[in-house]
Amino acid sequence: MSDLLLNIKDLKVGYKVYEGLLRVLNGVNIEVNKGERIGIVGETGSGKTTIAKSMLRILPKTARIFGGEILFQNKDVLKMSRSELSVLRGQGTSMIFQDPTASLNPVFTVGSIISDVIRYSRTLSGSRIDSSQMKETAINALISASLPDADRLLANYPFQLSGGMRQRVCIAMALATARDLLIADEPTTNLDVTIQDQVLRLIKELVDKKDTSLILITHSLAVVGEMTDRVYVMYAGTILEQVNTQDLFKNPYHPYTRALLSCIPKLSGGGIASGIPGQMLDYLNPPQGCRFSSRCPKVMPICEKESPPLVEIEPGHKVACFLFTTKQGA
Repeated sequence: MSDLLLNIKDLKVGYKVYEGLLRVLNGVNIEVNKGERIGIVGETGSGKTTIAKSMLRILPKTARIFGGEILFQNKDVLKMSRSELSVLRGQGTSMIFQDPTASLNPVFTVGSIISDVIRYSRTLSGSRIDSSQMKETAINALISASLPDADRLLANYPFQLSGGMRQRVCIAMALATARDLLIADEPTTNLDVTIQDQVLRLIKELVDKKDTSLILITHSLAVVGEMTDRVYVMYAGTILEQVNTQDLFKNPYHPYTRALLSCIPKLSGGGIASGIPGQMLDYLNPPQGCRFSSRCPKVMPICEKESPPLVEIEPGHKVACFLFTTKQGA
C-alpha cells in the first residue's frame, strides 16, 4: 500500500475581482505522505492559504479553480459530493486557522463548540455518544492541548479567554477526534513569542503522538526548521524549491530561497539584513516567464520568456530555475 496521503497536481486557482482576474496559484504540485510533516513557506500573499482552503473546498465565492487535482487518499477533492466533503472535513482533515477569534463562535461556550465537533465526527462514523461521554471527550481534548482547569473552561465563552488559550482551544477542536491530516495555517499569528513556542511544541507533540500528517503554513524559516521533515518554498503562486528540511539550510539552490535565508537575523551580528529588493508581482498581469524574474539577482533572458519546470537535481531536492537546467544557455 502506498504511503501517499495527499497529492496536489498542477493546481491553478484565481480570484475574480472588479479589475479582472487574479491568477494566484500557477500549477502547484505538493505531496504529503502518511505521518509526514511538511512546511509551505513564503512571503505574505504568495498563495499559501489558498492551497489550504482549496484542500477543504472552503474557498470564497470569488475564487475560480481552473485546473488540477487534489487527491486525498486517492479521491479527488475537487470532484467530491457534499456527503463526501462532509466526511473529509469531519474525519479526514482538520485545520487550525490564523485567527482563533474568528474561528470560534462568540455566542457559544467552549464546551458547546467542541461537543459539536465531536458529535459531528461520531455521526459520520455511524456511532452514537451520550452527554457524559461527550463531556469527557471534550475535557480530554482540552487537557491534551495543555489547558488548565478544563472542566471549568467548558462553560467559558471565547471572549473570556486569552489569545493563546483560544488558539489551544482550536488545536483541541482539530485533534479532538482522529484525523489523518492536520493543516496549521500560521497558527501563531498575533501571539507573543513565548506563547508561540508553546503552541508550536504542542502541535508537534500531538501530531507525533497521534501519527497525524501535518501541513504547516508559515513565513518563518525558523519555525519550518523546528517543525517539519520537508519544505516547499513558494513564491507568487508557484513552488520554487522542494527539499528536505535539513538540506534547506545546508544547501539551498534557488535564488529566492537563498534570499529568504539571508534575511534571517544572525545571533553573531554582522549588520541588518537588507531584505529582498522589489515587490510581489501583480496577479492581474503576471509575467509570462518565471514569476520571480523581476526580483531575481540571477535573472537571464529566458527567465522572462518561459516558466521553469520543477526538476530534481538531487534525490529529494527539486528546483524550478533555469540556472539548473539545460536551457540556461539559451
